[in-house]
Amino acid sequence: MSLSQFGFGIAVFAVPDYLTKLRRMAQNPAALLWIGLYVLFLLGGLASEDVNYFLKDIRTKMPLWVMPAALAFMPALSRRQHALVLHFFVAGCTVAMLAGWYNLFAGVVVDRRDLSPLVSHIRLGLYLVLSLFILLRFSLRGNADLRFFPRWIYPALFFVLGFWLFYLKSFTGVLFFLLLFPPALLFLTLRNVKRGLRIACVVLFAAGALATAGYSAYCVRQFYRVNEVDYAKLPVLTAKGNPYAHFSDIKTTENGNYIWIYLQFDELRAAWDERSPIPVDSADKKGNLLRATLLRYLASKNLPRDAEGVGKLTDSDVRHIENGIPNYLYAQPFNIKGRIYETLWELEAYAGSGDPNGKSMSARIELWKAALSAGLRNPFSGYGTGDVRTALDEELLLADSQLKYYGQYGPHNQYLAVWLAVGIPGLLWMWVAFLYPLFDRRYRPSFLFYVVLALLVLSALNEDIFETQASVTFFAFVYHLLLSDGLRRQSAAVDAAGGAVDI
Repeated sequence: MSLSQFGFGIAVFAVPDYLTKLRRMAQNPAALLWIGLYVLFLLGGLASEDVNYFLKDIRTKMPLWVMPAALAFMPALSRRQHALVLHFFVAGCTVAMLAGWYNLFAGVVVDRRDLSPLVSHIRLGLYLVLSLFILLRFSLRGNADLRFFPRWIYPALFFVLGFWLFYLKSFTGVLFFLLLFPPALLFLTLRNVKRGLRIACVVLFAAGALATAGYSAYCVRQFYRVNEVDYAKLPVLTAKGNPYAHFSDIKTTENGNYIWIYLQFDELRAAWDERSPIPVDSADKKGNLLRATLLRYLASKNLPRDAEGVGKLTDSDVRHIENGIPNYLYAQPFNIKGRIYETLWELEAYAGSGDPNGKSMSARIELWKAALSAGLRNPFSGYGTGDVRTALDEELLLADSQLKYYGQYGPHNQYLAVWLAVGIPGLLWMWVAFLYPLFDRRYRPSFLFYVVLALLVLSALNEDIFETQASVTFFAFVYHLLLSDGLRRQSAAVDAAGGAVDI
């Protein structure tokens, strides 16, 4: 990635005629705002105590100025050239999907993350979301000259990549797609259907939105539903005649079934050792105690925690347990209910124990609390670009948090990260940089630009989008690629030359 960015920079910056380039830059204030954001990070880190991290971080954030400057310097792309770039982006996502398929069929997938060997599965989820909207736009677009393949290829690939997005179970990607797809499809449909069908389309999409909300509410309600039992009437002996243990004081459940009843540990251990080479008292492939994973899995299927229950597990069930999957619903590739259950269970476990370790959502909540507390201690100037993680570490220690934090990541919220780094002025600057094109008539944002802007704003809520090179490069590039052509469409000369891009 660094090599490709270096080559891109040489191609743009090494060509002379800087006076013309600077004129183009002056006509693109959104690019100047992003460059100014990088300058704020640079100046905000000069007094950092952790100089090594500051230097590393400021190198990582270089695409914040390189991409806007390079794209502002470049002459306008033609409509075909612009469409070609978007096709290459979709092709890259398709290659990443094929690499995941290879891992899946080669049998090397232990965790869902293994389905994305080329890039983070969270990042791939966002790439897939944008690819789906690109394919949707080309599917509905009437201009055949911007399509490089027969029209039917685009909806076909839309469904293939959509299938892969949901199979990945990237919570962020799936959630953002479900949030953005209905209004986007409604917008495109209303622009392309006859007036008489528009009311029907609105009703149909409203019904779909209500159905989605209703199903989500149903899943939440089902998660908290408990299958009550009469402990006095529970069986005393297993089918083999061994005594059961029923712990009436432990109320944890899995799919509504109490976990700590119908327990016969000796039978459980012996039966499991016949099914798996991994001992029941060792760790599963995610590093958790396999016995705990096994108990939860059996309870999720409402099977007794004894030899009979283990005997009813399929070979696939055994592989899931070895891989650290504690609920059969989690293993189903397209089960949204299972993903909702998994998130709610993490939050329940965190609320009960206060231990956020090993749980993505719980760790984020702990980091957000620490970042908010640290920000309130020094709201206006921040702590410096290089000292954000040090400030987080100190705040977690003051709060006596159980999170095992070694400065390996930021607060998992870019707004909080910017606030901690350069204070409230820097946070306001970032918001202006994001939203400025919506208020300047020189810009004519396209449909895809609005999609990227929504992804940018939403992703910053639960990720440090400027803390990794892959993420900051992606957002800086696609934001300014789509915006620059929207700016140049204002020029009649560019329109006449075929430079207008309405994608």
